[in-house]
Amino acid sequence: MEKLHFKTSSGIKSIVGKDLITDRYVAIFELVKNSYDAKASKVEVIFNTNAEPNNITIIDNGVGMSKVDLVDKWLHLAYSDKQEGSQNKDRPFVGSKGVGRFSCDNLGDQLSIYTKKKDEAEEHCLKVDWTDFEKSLSIPFGGVEVEYSSKRAPILDSYTKIVISGLRHNWDEHAIQKARKKLESLTNPFKKDSEFSIYCLLNSEENGAKDLVQTDIAEVLKDKSITIEAVVSEQITIQLFDRGRLIYRISKESESFFEDVKMNISINYLTTAAKQIFTRRMGIEPVRYGNIFIYKNSFRVNPYGEEAWDTFGLSLRKTQGYARYIGNREIIGYIDILDKSNHFKETSSRNSGFINNIYLEYLESFYMEMIHRPLEQYVHLVNWGQIKDTQTEIFFSDVDVSEAEKFKSSIIKKGNFKLDFFTEDANFEHNNPKKQLERVAQSLPDSDQKVIGDLIGKFGVLDRESKEKSNAIAQQDKTISGLKKQNANLLLNRNEASYAEQVSHHTLYMAENLEYSIKDLSALQKELDLEKQGKLNKIIQSIRRTELELKLFRNILIKSDIDMRSPQNINLYETASWFFNEKINTNQSLTVICNLIDKKSLGFWNVRCKVLDFVMALENFYQNAKDHGATFIDFQFDKNFLTVESNSTEIDENNLEKIFELGFTTKPNGTGIGMNQIKSFLRKIGFLIRVENIHNKVCFKISKEMGLK
Repeated sequence: MEKLHFKTSSGIKSIVGKDLITDRYVAIFELVKNSYDAKASKVEVIFNTNAEPNNITIIDNGVGMSKVDLVDKWLHLAYSDKQEGSQNKDRPFVGSKGVGRFSCDNLGDQLSIYTKKKDEAEEHCLKVDWTDFEKSLSIPFGGVEVEYSSKRAPILDSYTKIVISGLRHNWDEHAIQKARKKLESLTNPFKKDSEFSIYCLLNSEENGAKDLVQTDIAEVLKDKSITIEAVVSEQITIQLFDRGRLIYRISKESESFFEDVKMNISINYLTTAAKQIFTRRMGIEPVRYGNIFIYKNSFRVNPYGEEAWDTFGLSLRKTQGYARYIGNREIIGYIDILDKSNHFKETSSRNSGFINNIYLEYLESFYMEMIHRPLEQYVHLVNWGQIKDTQTEIFFSDVDVSEAEKFKSSIIKKGNFKLDFFTEDANFEHNNPKKQLERVAQSLPDSDQKVIGDLIGKFGVLDRESKEKSNAIAQQDKTISGLKKQNANLLLNRNEASYAEQVSHHTLYMAENLEYSIKDLSALQKELDLEKQGKLNKIIQSIRRTELELKLFRNILIKSDIDMRSPQNINLYETASWFFNEKINTNQSLTVICNLIDKKSLGFWNVRCKVLDFVMALENFYQNAKDHGATFIDFQFDKNFLTVESNSTEIDENNLEKIFELGFTTKPNGTGIGMNQIKSFLRKIGFLIRVENIHNKVCFKISKEMGLK
């Protein structure tokens, strides 16, 4: 058989360079992050606007490169000897795709690199003219020549110096100032980092204190805002401060989802007074500075925190309840993620945040339930921290006792946390109105005590009436919910020809009978000899398939008018999204996410098959993950392959190839049918499947037959 090879056009340079990283500030960020990965403790970004030609110079004191490094690594497209999130001495790597260096192409068409390793007496120089790659797409990428030279240099510390000229953008005073402001938030400005310093200079290589990119935002916010903080490690600890005073602290054992991810979260709600102080000290309104910045392994993930970026949909949510909800305009803070396993994956453009997967979904859920909503609840208790008309500040000690007591109860119940501390400002027992009246009555004459006693007795009546009203409202909500569901069913306008309602009850009844029969046969199977066990197993497999078909057939009939009798053209992603919609919304024990990584690839998933066969495959994936203890299952449809990942119990390495065999199972009462059905279905439509354990997760890879080795 003849072997062929791919060819790479010189045009690939633009695809991974200026066409991929389109933001000039992000391009600078990528080069600064390369310095960080090179173990530098200092990097200088210099804008030489007086030079001829104008250039941008980036100098770091990292480990530098040898000629071998330049040839085998820097000039090797998409090569990286680091894995994003893995450990780099005492700091995790922040890049791994091997294309970050091509961000130079966004900044200018001429590049010169000067680099030296420690204890070497030779400086290496590499010069690249990016326009040489654009002359003809017929020229192979590896056929474009770049210049290399070297010269003797003093045996001093290592360094790398990058000079970019032929600039593609106008770097006026405003643009340079904007670059400096953005560099301020590249590393977490809320925390001091003594291990890595960034300098931004204009027309000078001599840096001073004024050139150090830093901010005293933490000092500005200290004791001025209402702050909620969380530490996620072996234990989850959440605490809330009101203008410097600790209000509560709760904690619990860390959830399994965070077992190899650590996080620090700090969100500040700014009262009117705090906003004024921030603007005066920082020289910019807080809403212009940013909102919730997200950092991964010490470096900012763009565009989280930008004014126009609606992190977690808070601004949209604000429009639905302006007086109830806190939006991006009222808060500022950060989520700092230490992710050595690279669960949180950035988009290739490095300017669109994280790829939407189960980890991002879980982070949003954790933030909203454990951070944002409790902060909203507290802010409402203190009337947004300030009476607008009089500018009088309000604190927790001013809050009505009954409301404060409800708040205390809610923070304990939410998430099953343990209450470690709660401020003494809310002395519920002492300040309870009923107790206060009892104390007053003790000092009054007997005649007056009777009057107050009658009043105290009314507290019980009012409490009962309140509970009765609450129950009535709950029942009313339940009735309304039922009517809404009934109305939704009526709006489907199902025609009688589908017979969905007529057969729904009976199919479910028959499926359940088959399930009981399978259990009886499985119990009987153990009493037979091996030959009869094998024959009976085939019968059980057939019944099991029929049982699953009946259940799914019923569900599809109820929810749609899809024809399941014959093959038809369907889109696998859209069908999976439709099928899992109910499970996504209702199931609490197993979270399902169905995501299209590249929207342009939607057409790739158009396939001709029976809907029922595909839905059975999805259901088998779902049930298999659930039976093996998974808390999530993630379906990721990419350009030419589907990844199904879950945190199920890992598959023994010896069984990775066996699990698709008919009858093979690792479950005590398993039939060994599900995985075999999946493989058989995929083979029919021209796909192959394999499975492996990756980072303590079970990962199925599905792709077109010709594309999978």
